[in-house]
Amino acid sequence: MIVPVYFNYGRPITLIDGELTPTLVCPAVRSETAALAGTAAAGLDELANLIGRSRANILAELDIATSTQTLARRLNLTPGAVSQHTKVLREAGLLTTTRTGQSVRHTLTTLGRTLRGG
Repeated sequence: MIVPVYFNYGRPITLIDGELTPTLVCPAVRSETAALAGTAAAGLDELANLIGRSRANILAELDIATSTQTLARRLNLTPGAVSQHTKVLREAGLLTTTRTGQSVRHTLTTLGRTLRGG
């Protein structure tokens, strides 16, 4: 569940309790033009306003498990930058990370998929 809160000026927080639905509490967009958009591009813009353009782009790229290197190449970011962004997204409960040898693959969680709009 995503709960936009108008008076939340900080970072989004994740509330997880084993018996309740995981909840992402995030700042509401403070704009009259922030109505939910009907297109994927506009939806990505709204998500970028909430979590930042690079993090929104990472979520948009994760239709299947994707490596840090692949994300870096597709988004024209350094692998280090992708790692920093995926760490924040993982801590927020939006993706999971699996390491196999030296390869690290990222996958959306149900919460991440919901936030992304799919």
